[in-house]
Parts: sequence; C-alpha cells; structure tokens
Amino acid sequence: MVTLVFLVALTFASLTLVDYGERAAGQSARMSNPPSDFLVYIEVGTATDLASALAQNPNVELVHVDAWRAAEAISASGTLSMTLRNLPPQELRTQALARGEYPTEPSQIAVTYQLAEALDVDIDSYLTVTGDLGAKRYLITGIYARSPFDDRLDSAFEGLVLDAYPHYVAAHVDDSGQGGIEVKGTSAMAAQEVMDNVLTIGNSVVIQSHDREELILNRHNRALSAITMAVPWLVITGFFFATTVLVLGFAASGQQRAVERRNLRSLGVKPHRVLGMDIAELTVVSGLGLVLGIALGLAFSFGVVEFLRSVPGSHFMPENLHAPGHAFVIATATLIAAVGIAVPVARGISKTDELHTCRNRPLLLVPLSVIVAAVAIYWAGLIPHVHPSLAGAMDRIITVAIIAVLISGIFTLAILVVGTLTRRMKIGACTHLMPRSRVGLIRLLTLLVIFLAAGALGMIHTTTQSLIGDDVSLQDRFDVAVRSRLGKSALADHQISVVRTWQDADRTLSLRSIETDLPAYTPFQPGPIYAVDPSEAEAYFGSSLGLDSRLLVPLGTEGTPGTISFHYDDADRAVHTVNLEVVEANVPVALVSTKDVPGLEIDEMWVRLVPNALETLSQTYPDFEERLSSHTPSTRPVITLSLSDNAPRPLNTGHLAMVIQSSIFALFAFVAFVRVPRAFSLYEFENRNLRALGLSDRRRRFRRLGDAIVSGAIMLCAGSVVGIVAAGLVLSNAGVVGVALQVPWSALTANLAIILLAFMTFGAISTRADVAQATNRAN
Repeated sequence: MVTLVFLVALTFASLTLVDYGERAAGQSARMSNPPSDFLVYIEVGTATDLASALAQNPNVELVHVDAWRAAEAISASGTLSMTLRNLPPQELRTQALARGEYPTEPSQIAVTYQLAEALDVDIDSYLTVTGDLGAKRYLITGIYARSPFDDRLDSAFEGLVLDAYPHYVAAHVDDSGQGGIEVKGTSAMAAQEVMDNVLTIGNSVVIQSHDREELILNRHNRALSAITMAVPWLVITGFFFATTVLVLGFAASGQQRAVERRNLRSLGVKPHRVLGMDIAELTVVSGLGLVLGIALGLAFSFGVVEFLRSVPGSHFMPENLHAPGHAFVIATATLIAAVGIAVPVARGISKTDELHTCRNRPLLLVPLSVIVAAVAIYWAGLIPHVHPSLAGAMDRIITVAIIAVLISGIFTLAILVVGTLTRRMKIGACTHLMPRSRVGLIRLLTLLVIFLAAGALGMIHTTTQSLIGDDVSLQDRFDVAVRSRLGKSALADHQISVVRTWQDADRTLSLRSIETDLPAYTPFQPGPIYAVDPSEAEAYFGSSLGLDSRLLVPLGTEGTPGTISFHYDDADRAVHTVNLEVVEANVPVALVSTKDVPGLEIDEMWVRLVPNALETLSQTYPDFEERLSSHTPSTRPVITLSLSDNAPRPLNTGHLAMVIQSSIFALFAFVAFVRVPRAFSLYEFENRNLRALGLSDRRRRFRRLGDAIVSGAIMLCAGSVVGIVAAGLVLSNAGVVGVALQVPWSALTANLAIILLAFMTFGAISTRADVAQATNRAN
C-alpha cells in the first residue's frame, strides 16, 4: 500500500507542479516585460546622449537608460560581487518592492532581498559599492525582489540607484532583453515612427515589446527546464523501483494467502469465488492507493505552491494551483501498469518450487533489472547537463552496455563480500548470485535495488559537482569580453596585447568573426561563426575541440547538415571558398579553425580571470579599461563583464528530488529485505536450525538484523562506486569540454550515512517489536 501511494503521489505531484511551472513562466515573462514600445541597443556614443536626443522628440513620451555595471558590495559582514542598475521610472518598473521605498537621491540604493540577506543588511543600513568608478557609500532605502526565474539565470545580487553608470554604452551583447534604452511613444504610430528613425542611424538593434516578451519567456523556460528536465527520470525510475518493490510485496502476500485459499477450498468454496475475492482485494487496495496517492500528491503540490507564494517575488507566480486532467490520467495508468506487471511476476515467483527458483523464469528479473538500471544511471548523468549527449545512438548503446557490465561486475564482487562477511561473522544466511530458493532470489533482488539506488546517487552527486566545479555553462562563456565596436574592423594590436598581458587574466581566447554568404532563409542557422586558433582554444576550454576541417555548431542547432560550403571575405577583401564537415558540439558559438579560414583579424577576445581576481578587480579593472583606450580613444572597445558571484548557486529542486527518491527506494528495498522473507517456509526452516544450535530468539533476531545492516552497507558503498565510475564515462561521452571528474565525498558520504542510519533505525524498531511480540506470546 505504501509503495502504491508513493508511486501515485510522485507521478501526480510531478505533473501538477510542471503544469504550474509552465503557467508561472508565462506570467513571469509578462510581468517582467516593461510596458515600453521598444528597446534600443546602439554603440554610437553613450546611451545617455542618445536618450537625451530621443527625449526631445515630441513623439516620445518616456525614455529610460537601463544602464548597469559590475561592482563589489561591501558591508560589515563581508563582500560580494553585484550588479548596479539604473532605477527605472515608476511606469517601467517590473521589480516587486518587499519593504521600504525606492531611492530618491543619488546617495540612496534599493537592493534585492538576496543581497540583503547575504550581507546581513536592511533598510537604513549603509552599503559601500566599489568598481571602475571608485567607491561610494549608499543608504539602503528599500528591499525588492525580481522574478525567481531571473534569479536562477543571473546573479540575484543587484542594486538600483539613480545613476549607475554615466558612461554606459548600450551594446547588444545577447538576446536577453536586458540593458539598452527603453522608449515609450505617445502612441503606437508615433512609436513606430521613432523606431524607424532610430534604425536609420546605423549600428543599432531594436527589439519591439512583443518580441522582447518572447525573449524573456524563452529565458524563463530555460530556467524552468533546468528543474523540470528531471521529471521524466523521476516518474520512469519511480515506476521501475515501485514495481520491483510491489513484486516482492505481492510475492510475500501471495504466500500468506495460499494458506487461506487452502482453508477456503477445504470448506467447499469454489475456485472462482476465491479468485473473485482475490481480485476484489486487489481492486480495493489499488483504488485506496490511488485515492490516497492523489490526495498526498495534491497536498504536497499545495505545500510547494504556498511556499513559493510566501517568499519575496511571489506576485510573479500564479495564485492558484490547477490539477491538470492529464495528471489524473497518467497517475491512474501508472498504478494500473505497476500492478498489472507486479501481480503476474509475483505469482510466477510464488508458484515455483521452494528450492528450484534459479531454474525458472523469475530469475530473469536480475539481468532485466541490471539493464534497466544501466539506462537509468546513464540518463541520470545526462540530466545535469545543459544539453543531452553528443554521442550517436551506437555510442550511447555502447556506454549503457559498459555501465551494465560495470554493474554486473561490482555487484558480483559485492555479493561475494557480503557472503564472506556473513559466514565469518556468523550473522546470517548466505546470499548467492544463483539463488536456489525463493528467499534467496528475494534477498538478491532487494540487495540489487539498494545497490542500484546507491549507484544513481553516486552518479547524480558526481556529475552535478563536476559541472558546478568547472564552468561549462553555455550561457557563461567568459568572465570579461573585449570586442571592437560595430562598424570597426578589428581590435588594435595594442588592445590585443593589453588583454593578453592583463595580470588578472588566467587565459584568453581570440575570436575572428566570419561574414559568410549563408542564406538567411534556410533551416540551418548556426548564428555568428568565429575562427579560433586550435591550440589557443584547447588551452581556453581545457580540451581539444577537433577543429580540423570541421565547423562546430552549438548543441541543438536545427537543420544541421553533414557538410557545408560557403564563401567569405578576408581582411584584404579577398574571397575564399570553404568546405567543412558540420558537427554539433558543446561550444558556446559556432567555431572553425584559423587553418581552414585564414586571413582574418581579431575582433573579439574572451577572458577567464584568475581564481582570486574578484578580490582585487575593483582596483585593477579601471587601469585595464584605461589602457585599452589610451592610444586610440575613438576606437575604445566594448567591454562586457559576466562575473559569477561568490554565493552558492540556487538549489536545483529537480536534482534534490532525484536524490530523495533514490534514497527512499533504497530504504524501501531494505524493508523488503528484512520483512518479505518471513512469509516463506524456508525462513522458518532456518529459524528451527538456529534454535537447534542453541540460539535464543533474541540472539537470532539480532543476528538477522546484523546480516541486513552489513549487507545494506556493503551495497551502498559498492553502488556509489559504480555511480562515480559511470559518471566519468558519461562526462567523457557527452561532449562536455574541459570537465574534471570531481567527487563530492562529503555530500555523498553524508547521504549514504543518512540512508544507513535509516536502515539501522528501522531494523532496531522491527527487531524490538518482534522481541516484544514473542515475549507477549510466551506470557
């Protein structure tokens, strides 16, 4: 019953919360889109100059420069990196003020609640902000919140002031819909006329309001998918684990019902009536499990929504939770399928001879479980990635096969260790790889489930830690980027030298943009294409990209052909023809080798900072910026900062759910390991043998408890080893560039210790209850 309720609740709650998340992303995108008519990016002069010119236009009602700059916040409790932004006028504000008020004077600031909590500051506290404009002391007048989706994509440490950056240039860095110049016309026709005039200036990018909302929605959906992409894994693996536990439970109950059936038949009850009673019992239990599971899933979903509505920024989220119809249908179908599979398999186990199970079909459950688990563990390793595996179908099959062999080998070794220890410690019956009894088969299956749950935990912890430890996010491709302005051909030699010799630069990558003749109407649109030096790219990404005669395009590029041919102009305007193989890779932009497209000049450079650069960046960055424009002020390049803050990343609830589910099923399997064998006659036969050896009931029960805990502990350790090794295989096969395998020993050990503690707690309670029951029976 517990397993059925858990399976239905898991399925129903997952689908209900996904539906809520999709509605929340849509509402958040609408509320995060300022009610301006269009957004302007332009690199001709500063954004303030253009905004002043636009404000004089009679067709313009409102202009706002969304200027921002990277800075460092300092309080009495510490420092952290933050973003300083211009305070929008009231008509264009999308932030949610939690308490206080927005700044009205240049010496005042409003900060996000995350920044206030991290630095332990509040309203009327003072905050010092340092950066390329020096240090300034602000009085905090308000605490506000942004959309939770934006907090997951960007640094949540942000502050609003009246004049964040007077020299801000509204450069079009990406399609995030942030930054730039907000323009609101007096009417729709007036706004269209102003927009047409702006486009005639040249070197400008204009994004209309409806297009901007679409960009914001795409961003929020990307943040949502980082959580919801774990849902299919949760539902499918939950179905697999639950069905396995149901098989064991039904096999045990089948043994108990066998005696009742014989008694009923001896009383003259017809077989069809006995069958009807069995079906009625199964129907009632399944129906009750369905109702309780839906109720539990609905209660859990309401609890999650209430929690989300209780934190700042809740007005970006829908007020009501709607249980979609497909959640009821899929939850019901999942329960029916689990019961429909578990019942015949359990009957197959119950009908086999007591000492010849290994020669019958139920033993096929072991290799089938290994294959399914290998797929589940491989899948778990892909979930933390931004995109799925690069490998082809055959490579994926080979990887899964290797993981299956790894599972088989280490599980075999673990079973041998368990058998050796239990024999030497004389604490229980031996477990065999080829069990000769139904009890042996059940022990083997339950240990296998514990082993596989630990393998999933090892995979999830290791891949997540490896990807967090190494910056491989496609959205965070650099710490600092320096590029020539629109209309300028390339970076000057002295600017390239300044970037490469910057003391805070750990490694750099020089990029040369390629103007191709690829048509804009074809399905294949790789975006900007850059030529890079292969050796420099290898040093920057930490791994060889294999650029020779190939065009690497980002993962997920639609309509990718096998080969491509295009023409381009080099720096001397000479035309070249290139034929390249097209390969999807985990690269942030389309890349080719300078050997295949020679003659181009460097027009952009990416920089990765040294590990401790943030501690001194506020002092070194102004000098770096000045040196870039010292020789030729008119060709000052566009500098973009994409600094990660020093705070923990937002908790990914999808990964947490995967960890919790794997831990719960490990506990379920341990419960089955302890309780299910008691339903079979061989268990009582072993008890009689132990009594004949002079063991009291108390010693016998504690011996079995020791057997269960030792067996479970060995399976947890061995399974985690499989997960760690499989994580290395998945990372190497998924095209993730420059990722070193990092095992979070502390987190993994703590997780396994909690599971083992749960094993011991249940075992102790169960043993104590058995002793008390035996004592009461004797009395």
